[in-house]
Amino acid sequence: MPMILPNNLKARWQGKCRFVACVQVRSSQADSKVLRVQVSWDGLWEDGDTEMQRHLVVEELNAEQT
Repeated sequence: MPMILPNNLKARWQGKCRFVACVQVRSSQADSKVLRVQVSWDGLWEDGDTEMQRHLVVEELNAEQT
């Protein structure tokens, strides 16, 4: 699947970062609910999924967390 980048979204980070992405699917028939996802990375990289779970956290945010 190709990576599609909005004009104002930095594509690569070289250190720790945290951002919130809001995603919504829109069509002529209907729009989806807005999905808010927070991505936190401490800037460290390790081989292995289990090890990376300590460094990269992706969580869905609900309305109370805005």
